[in-house]
Amino acid sequence: MTKIGLIGHSSISRRSVIPAIQKSNDFDLGNIGTRDNRSGYSYQDILDSDVDSIYVSLPVGLHYEWGKKVLESGKHLLLEKTFTTSLEEGKELFDIAESSNLNCMEALMYQFHPLQKQIKDLLPRLGKIRCVEAHFGFPHLDNKKDIRYQKNLGGGAKLDCLVYPLSFVFDILGYEYDNFQELCFWDEDIDARGYIMLEFQDSLANISYGFGHSYRNEILIWGEDSILKVKRVFSRPEICDEKIEISRNGVTKTFDVKNSDHFLNMLSEFKNPSVDLKKNTLKRLDFMGEF
Repeated sequence: MTKIGLIGHSSISRRSVIPAIQKSNDFDLGNIGTRDNRSGYSYQDILDSDVDSIYVSLPVGLHYEWGKKVLESGKHLLLEKTFTTSLEEGKELFDIAESSNLNCMEALMYQFHPLQKQIKDLLPRLGKIRCVEAHFGFPHLDNKKDIRYQKNLGGGAKLDCLVYPLSFVFDILGYEYDNFQELCFWDEDIDARGYIMLEFQDSLANISYGFGHSYRNEILIWGEDSILKVKRVFSRPEICDEKIEISRNGVTKTFDVKNSDHFLNMLSEFKNPSVDLKKNTLKRLDFMGEF
């Protein structure tokens, strides 16, 4: 097995990624580097250790700095979403990885759930796609010192949760949109929530994301013949009974979704890449840089 170390000890690493590593047949959990050395190890200690790979789970504003250090230390990089704060930073990290023959991937776990393939397999039932809706938002956090509210660390909704619905839309409709409209609401100095309409040649996409919403995590694909919708798309528990629904002329058929740990699946893909996810990551960063 490959030993993987951690730089950062965020909530998502504690709740989801570390348990997945412990279940994985691909990785053995190495040491965890923390900012205040609570674990006994600093970030630099992890870079200097004997691990083969490093999962970086720091605020987005620190992703480029420490992602680059990981790659320059000769270790494979699994970088928490959102990958970087800019297209230029993202390109540089991928270029370093490719020139060094290292794996480099954004930790966008939902892409690796069987649900995503099942949705695509069902698309022919819908006819021509007219509209895709993707929504991911949640209430404000009680802790206003959370990194999501610290602009200097890459806080704000655009760099936190837009990555989910935007990546889904691009995966379904492609990247060649004709125009877009965007509306953002600010809470003091951070972008708290936003709404985007993307116009494609023969279809459109509506996206909503951010803090200060009632929890919403769902997609809807409106086709010429039928409508597909499903909840718990982007953050889906390993055991989840939310089904895919396809409706046609008032008649709805449901499809069971296989239970799966998308964090564990993500680790498997990181260890043995089967698809090139670089383009999706860079196209999103390019789009996000437009507003």
